[in-house]
Formats: sequence, C-alpha cells, structure tokens
Amino acid sequence: MNKKQLARKLIVYALYIVLFSSVQVSFSGFFSLGGQVADFMLVFVIFTGYLYGAKDAAVVGIITGLLRDYFAGPSFEVAQNRQSAVIGLGMLMLLYAGVLSSVLFAKTFHRKLQLGFVQVIIITVLYKIIGHIVTFATQIFTGNGSQYLSLYKILSGSIIPQMLVNLIVAVPVILLVKYFGPYKNGINLKLIADADESEGIWQIN
Repeated sequence: MNKKQLARKLIVYALYIVLFSSVQVSFSGFFSLGGQVADFMLVFVIFTGYLYGAKDAAVVGIITGLLRDYFAGPSFEVAQNRQSAVIGLGMLMLLYAGVLSSVLFAKTFHRKLQLGFVQVIIITVLYKIIGHIVTFATQIFTGNGSQYLSLYKILSGSIIPQMLVNLIVAVPVILLVKYFGPYKNGINLKLIADADESEGIWQIN
C-alpha cells in the first residue's frame, strides 16, 4: 500500500467514524423505530469487517466504540444519587462485532453484498441479547432487584425493532462503505492476496 492509498484509507475511515457517530447521536429521534434508535455505529463496523477484513474492523470497532462510550455509554448507580459510567463496554462489543463479521460468510460467499444484510440481522440480535444480559446482571449486582422485562417485551420492544431499523439504515451505509470507501473499487487487495496464499499452502504440486 503506497502513501496515497494509505492516506485515502485513513481519511475515509476517519470521516465515516465521525459521520456515523454524529448522525446516531444528533438525529436519534429521526432514525428510530418502536423506541429503538438506528445503530449506525454497529452497522458501519459490521460492513467494515465483512468487506475489508478483521484488522480494519478491529481498529474501526475500537475507535467507534470509545466514541460510543463517551457520548452514550451505559451507566449504573453505585451509590445514592451517584452514577458510574461503564467505559470500555461499547468498545469491546463493537470490536467483537467487527471481528465476527469479518469471518461470518466472508470466505464461503466471497463477501457478496446481499449477505451483508444477513450479517446485520444476526449480529444485531446477538448484540441486543448480550446487552440485555449485561443490563440484567448489572441490575442484580447493584441491588436493584431481579425483576426484568418479559421475553415478549424484549422481542417486540427491543430486538425486532432494532433489527428492522438497522436493516433500513444498512442500505445507505453499505453503499457508502462499498462504493465510496477506504479502498479503490471497494476491494481490499490484501484480503485477496492472503486468501490466495492460504489456498496455495494446501495445493499439492
């Protein structure tokens, strides 16, 4: 990768990190469905991993996750009238989401765009389930009781609306990341070279 290609990669990723983080925070009321806000950050990280590999997704996931924690990170009550923010949780969640998206379907289906939307569905559902588990565990840990939402409310009021609104915003996000992304023609040549090298190891001369 020459300096021009590296500069494009860094600038585009930086612009998209700022853009999607700002849109999610500033226009949360506009991009919402059933009380769930479109998760531009998560969708962006998913497509980064799916299209451009684990290394890009890991870096983008960490940076985007830190911004997520800073602007809208979860918090819990550690003492009366005192809240403590959970810094690092969003970073880890987006890091793992990006790495998972880089391997799920990527090799078998050669990173076809249609499968990117299936990734959004699967990872959004996993993300929400883990979020509810963490919230419930934190509630018990902080002594706020063991009562929680019913399965019906979790599905109808949280997981399904989040999945649908993420699928809606996934359309413009994937078009931007693919066709106006960090790599020319939307192709990370290093991924192709690594795949060819991996296949060559198993060839019998």
